[in-house]
Amino acid sequence: REIYGVTPEQVSQDAASVIDIIHPDDVAGVIASIQKSAQELSPWSHQYRVRYADGTTHWLFGNSVPEREADGGTLWHGFITDITANKRIEEALRQGEAKLQATLDAIPDLLFDLGLDGRYHDFHSPHTELLAAPPQALIGRRVGDVLPVDAAAVVLSALHDANRSGHSSGSQFALDLPQGRVWFELSVARKQVEEGEVP
Repeated sequence: REIYGVTPEQVSQDAASVIDIIHPDDVAGVIASIQKSAQELSPWSHQYRVRYADGTTHWLFGNSVPEREADGGTLWHGFITDITANKRIEEALRQGEAKLQATLDAIPDLLFDLGLDGRYHDFHSPHTELLAAPPQALIGRRVGDVLPVDAAAVVLSALHDANRSGHSSGSQFALDLPQGRVWFELSVARKQVEEGEVP
């Protein structure tokens, strides 16, 4: 009654009134998933949309286990849950991640997530030719493993300054790369972490 807006009596002999409110783009997938479950006697698990008479669309998650009956028919035992709220959260997160990714892609600078010990945790670089080591060789290593001693000292000093005050900027160092000597200026911000987490 709550999920499909129909009474048990309306669907006791014919499920058409339920099928009718499934989103047109999802009907074929729902039917195919049910048929597959019936043929293989495998659990049915499927997400799909329904459209109500008031024009609203909701997401549902069906999960049930089939049982073959003596007459050859199939009976499912399970449940259907409205997961619309979860889907809205997922979409908001996806849009937020897409916005953040677009912002990162627009930044020409090299960006790194570093631990206070100088360990590389993540990076974003539109210009890999400016990296002191191949991208795959950075994660898990420390700046002292990748950069010359003097450059690594500048980075570690900036990390500790940012850890104390929240931000550090203006520190500079040079790297001799294949294209010549390139100067870099650091801007470091301390990331908020949970209590007990490594800075």
